[in-house]
Amino acid sequence: MRTMMNLSRTSSASSPGGCSHAVVSAWGVLLVAAMVIAVLSTVSRVETSAMASFSLFWPSAGLGFALVARFGLWGVLSVSLGVALWAGLVMKWTPLAVFWTAAASAIGPWLTWYLVRERFGRLAFPFSRSATVLAFMRIQAGVGSAAAALLGSAGLWFTDHWPAEVSLLAGILAYWMIETTGAFLFAPVAWDVLNPSDNTAARRWGSRFWQLVRMEWRYGLLVLTLTVAVVVLLLSGQENYARALLYGLLPMLVVVSLRASPTLVHVLILASGAVVLMAMAYLERSAPVAGDGSQVLLVALYLLVGTATLQVLLATSAERRRALEQLERQAFVDAQTRLLNAAGVVRQLETWLAPDAAFKKSGRQIVLIGMALSNANQAASLADHEELLNLDLHMADQLRQTSVDVRWARVGAGKFQGVWQGDPEKLNAVLSRVGVLTLPVASERSGNEGLLAPFRPQWALAAVRRATTATADVSIPAMLSALAQAEVRAQQFRRVELLQVDDRFLIEQQEEAAMVEQVRTAIENRAFLLFAQPIAPNHAQELAQWHSGKPVVSKFEVLVRMPDAKGQPLSPAVFMPAAIRAGLMSQMDFAVLEQTFSWLSEHPDALAQIRGCAVNLSGPTVGDARTVEVVRNLFARYQIPHNIIIFEITESLAVSDPEVAAQTIKALRAMGSRVAIDDFGTGVATFDYLKRFEVDFIKIDGTFIRALQEGAIDRVIVESMVNVAKCLGVHTVAEFVSTDALYRLVTSLGIDESQGYAVSPPMPVEHWFSAPVNMA
Repeated sequence: MRTMMNLSRTSSASSPGGCSHAVVSAWGVLLVAAMVIAVLSTVSRVETSAMASFSLFWPSAGLGFALVARFGLWGVLSVSLGVALWAGLVMKWTPLAVFWTAAASAIGPWLTWYLVRERFGRLAFPFSRSATVLAFMRIQAGVGSAAAALLGSAGLWFTDHWPAEVSLLAGILAYWMIETTGAFLFAPVAWDVLNPSDNTAARRWGSRFWQLVRMEWRYGLLVLTLTVAVVVLLLSGQENYARALLYGLLPMLVVVSLRASPTLVHVLILASGAVVLMAMAYLERSAPVAGDGSQVLLVALYLLVGTATLQVLLATSAERRRALEQLERQAFVDAQTRLLNAAGVVRQLETWLAPDAAFKKSGRQIVLIGMALSNANQAASLADHEELLNLDLHMADQLRQTSVDVRWARVGAGKFQGVWQGDPEKLNAVLSRVGVLTLPVASERSGNEGLLAPFRPQWALAAVRRATTATADVSIPAMLSALAQAEVRAQQFRRVELLQVDDRFLIEQQEEAAMVEQVRTAIENRAFLLFAQPIAPNHAQELAQWHSGKPVVSKFEVLVRMPDAKGQPLSPAVFMPAAIRAGLMSQMDFAVLEQTFSWLSEHPDALAQIRGCAVNLSGPTVGDARTVEVVRNLFARYQIPHNIIIFEITESLAVSDPEVAAQTIKALRAMGSRVAIDDFGTGVATFDYLKRFEVDFIKIDGTFIRALQEGAIDRVIVESMVNVAKCLGVHTVAEFVSTDALYRLVTSLGIDESQGYAVSPPMPVEHWFSAPVNMA
């Protein structure tokens, strides 16, 4: 019963028809194997006398091992059948001798498999591992071949088929050598073809082998050329030259085994060894005077030793390659998610950007995609390391399922990158599929006090594509740098950012790098130029006073400029984008704060007359945990009254960590300073900031103020802002008030203060606090 199950396991088909077909296929394999054993035993036979003959290798030993492993008892019967056909039809022995020889040929493979099955049964390719190869050789030579030689020699002796001129010891040794040679030559290839752990082994082996031939054909051609040369020399009577060339074949196989795949080398060892031995057997059979076979046996012994050495060397080399490949995979794969890592992204880009890459001829486009957890700091404050890792693992699974055509990588905690190549027209669809994953979904976890704290992961999505028309070399660092810029903008503005890396971008990159360096220098030297734009109360007398040339400047916003090489002020539109993309906003805010505090402390007369000095803090700065400490140190160092400083949160840049920002704003107000939301209405948070943060002012963005005179919709929007602010007890400021008519309109809408050219353009801060301006 067990053997029948063993026979029918060659297919995983569950239907009766599929199982029946599998059994028929298995019987076909067994019959073909028996015929192969009989034919190979015949063509390798050498006759030394009318009574004495032997084969130079015994194929049943190697083929039988794989057959027994695959089919169990049916494999034993297949081996026995093949040897019986050879002994009965070719050797014409008596039935008893045929039976005895068939039994001896089956006992060796069966014993070997029985003793190594625990080692082999768990491995798909045991002949590419040195431990299993050595175990097989040791057991085959010490047990399997020895048992077969003793039993076979005893059978020939007791059935009177033993040649009288051959001593019993010499015959047993020759039998053992022939059995072992056949096992070492045939077992590796037979195991690959009849792999017991794979029901489709033969079909898979065939496709894999031909793929290897296409890839490594040079090695095969070299070995087969030398083998054919040996055979030709043998057939032409040049035995000495043939033997010398044969001795050189082994070193060549050693070199090949170090470079080629184990599957190909196994076939080459079998092909070269079997062909040479069959040629020598043919010559011995065709010789007019039969020899004693000693020279042929010496060559066979040489091939036996060489084959054993090659098999061990090949297994060791294969293990070394696997170890190197594993180390390489570890170097390019993230251990937690099994995605690529940062080095893997670079390697993938190197492959696709290679000069001979196939995509360059197909018109496909390479795109580098970035996803980052924008509120990673908030996540870290709410969750421990394991929960953050689970968040990344969940996102990694979603990325695998949603975008299988993207090679994804985890390049840091809460940060992923993907490499995609394809039709440019399909890029939007790819980004849309990924973009769905970035939509915030609330999750809950237990807090320290048992309360459920909601957390919404906010993923920023960015991508850069390599223009196919770029004439300059678009390097990998250029693409990674572009992605970093796009990611910064995606996080700050909370929108998908797509950049194209082309010739123009590369030029802009060089220009921006120079601009970033200027910003860094200005930060380090505290060399920014401070401008001030007054903020005036909204009533008619105030505007008339400004028109009279005797304004009272008591409240203003500090606006920053940067000097160029000639000392002329550069507009923020020139250097601010570079600072944002370089991640320098916090450093620049701190530098401007220090310069402002320093100027105020150096002008006590102006300081005594100022009731409000507004300084901008960008979203990243407000979300920076260091901000409160920096501000506290500045107040202590310069002794500036806390109540005159107004910190304006620039709403057009997203706050990196809302929880930290809320604590920062609370701490600033606790010091006695005031807080305003700048650019209100056009940024990323709008009314959500009013709900989340405690502020004193909102500054309505100029895009709404300028459009008040053009349409009713903007007026309704502004009125709603004013009404909400009044309900919350928050003062309002209109920005970009450029004309007297606009000033009067915002005044009529109930907005408390105005800032813009109707009042005054920005001027150097020194301008407002020197004669002839009248200070109040």
